[in-house]
Amino acid sequence: MERLSDFAADIVNDLYENSDWYGDRSLIEAAINRLAAYKDTGLEPEEILEREHYVPNNIARSLRTSSTGTIGIIIPDIGQKLFNRIIHGIERKMSEKGYLILLSDTNNNEGKENRYLDLMARQCVDGVVVALNDSIHFSRAKLERLCNQGIPIVYIDTLPIGMDKIDAVLTDDYQAGQKMARYLMQLGHTQFAVLTGIAEGLTPSAQRLAGFTDYCAAQGAPVAPELMCKLQYNEEDAYNVMLRMLENRDETHFTAVACMHELMTLGVIKAIRQFGLQLGSDISLIGCDLNERVQLMTPQITCIEQQEEQIGEKVASLLLKRLEQKQRSGTDAMAESYGEKILLAPELNIRESCKRL
Repeated sequence: MERLSDFAADIVNDLYENSDWYGDRSLIEAAINRLAAYKDTGLEPEEILEREHYVPNNIARSLRTSSTGTIGIIIPDIGQKLFNRIIHGIERKMSEKGYLILLSDTNNNEGKENRYLDLMARQCVDGVVVALNDSIHFSRAKLERLCNQGIPIVYIDTLPIGMDKIDAVLTDDYQAGQKMARYLMQLGHTQFAVLTGIAEGLTPSAQRLAGFTDYCAAQGAPVAPELMCKLQYNEEDAYNVMLRMLENRDETHFTAVACMHELMTLGVIKAIRQFGLQLGSDISLIGCDLNERVQLMTPQITCIEQQEEQIGEKVASLLLKRLEQKQRSGTDAMAESYGEKILLAPELNIRESCKRL
């Protein structure tokens, strides 16, 4: 009869939310009569709930179970293939354990990110997955508030600088940058244009840039400062920057372009084609995290790809482990175990957009 007890608890919760509850005893009597009417019917609890059009009140239930059965996910751009696949991996594994997903898209806006962090705290979600907009400019206080509420957090994509004892599942982006540079140099390229994000610190584009430039410098072919561009994470800015670089190509020569972000790669492709050059023959291009639709074009783009669904599954496994620790040993014991960082290797998928010199 547990579900019938839940039903009764929700009725009481509804009464508390009614401003007339204290002054109108008939409301209580009506609720009691609704339950009493089924006393001798022989109906199963599920049948009673169906007849009453019962919808579980998770907030009321959480007061008894200390669980809302929800996991919050905060990401900067739901349109990116990377996050779509990661979310899919998380949802599949968490749903097997009965959890639902509360998804928030910040659109790379710090204000929205802060509001969604507040929302997760108010909703008392059981756990949170966060891909921060920036590893430097973020609300440490809001993240610590979640931790103080006993809500485990797993970080993906970007790590917050200054918060050491945290759980994270990431791609080795420094290695990704090195793989990009190594492959281009194996083809004979030594002059590169590099487009990356403006964010510094422990972000994917910053780590990829560091890996790329370190490898080039170690091989005696450092990237020219005037050919390194840091810009916003969007297609339009990359398009405009690439057009200007192509117009000045006689002065600042380069044979290959390396893009550290999906949307930048799209802008570069558009600029190169508008300039009348052929990818893979007139100029080489290597990108990151491109979706399947982009790969329908000719030539297909050589790019770094992450193990997105594996990231999602490992995030879910880590969250479940923390929640089991919390249930078994308490919040303090769970917090003591924070600090696990899982690093996955990037994959270089060689296609048709890079030529041998």
